[in-house]
Amino acid sequence: MCFICPRPGNLLDHVMDLVRIVSLDGFGMKVNVFATPKTIQATVTLLENLHIILEKTPRDEIVSDVLPMLYNAFESSTLQVQILTQSVLISSTKESLTI
Repeated sequence: MCFICPRPGNLLDHVMDLVRIVSLDGFGMKVNVFATPKTIQATVTLLENLHIILEKTPRDEIVSDVLPMLYNAFESSTLQVQILTQSVLISSTKESLTI
């Protein structure tokens, strides 16, 4: 359990909680975790929060940081990660098309 956060989880879950609540102006932090997440759980956490990441990340950083993570996820040896990547990408595309 994290000392700051009341619920158990990995550090990336807590970082995503902070990203979710910070304003677009306050989201200036660049953490290079996208290109090659070290664990399957990190990849899953990033994919599950892709809609937030896309909403708060400048376009050039999406191209340089987020897209390589998606490419790597599609090439993952774990079938569940590949399926989640496809599902999340389709869902994020539908959301962006309806805006």
